[in-house]
Amino acid sequence: MFRKLLFAYAVIAVALLVTSAVTTTRAKRISGDDHYLFTKTSILVNEPAPPANETDAALDAAFAEDDDEEAAADAGRMLVSRPFFVLGFLDATGPFIVLVGAILTVAAFIRRRRRGRSAPDEVPQL
Repeated sequence: MFRKLLFAYAVIAVALLVTSAVTTTRAKRISGDDHYLFTKTSILVNEPAPPANETDAALDAAFAEDDDEEAAADAGRMLVSRPFFVLGFLDATGPFIVLVGAILTVAAFIRRRRRGRSAPDEVPQL
């Protein structure tokens, strides 16, 4: 029974690690940010947005002409929140793996100590 529990724990831990890695990689690819260690349900994406009026168009043109490369690259773009699930490693996957692993380790030690105490006495051989 304990081996089945350890196997189930290993399968769940690997599934969580893979899910965390895949969702983090997808979020990095879509948004361009490198810091998705916490669970999120939406990400900010820098998408092109047409100017809503003449003033916005004039501001975009001014930023595009600026010597600052970062400001010129962001001209005509807007941060948009898109729904996207990211399973974080620091607040979900990591603590689950560490805590459940510690609980199973303590349970294994307790189980081993109980088996050592309840071992039958040796039977003398004739």
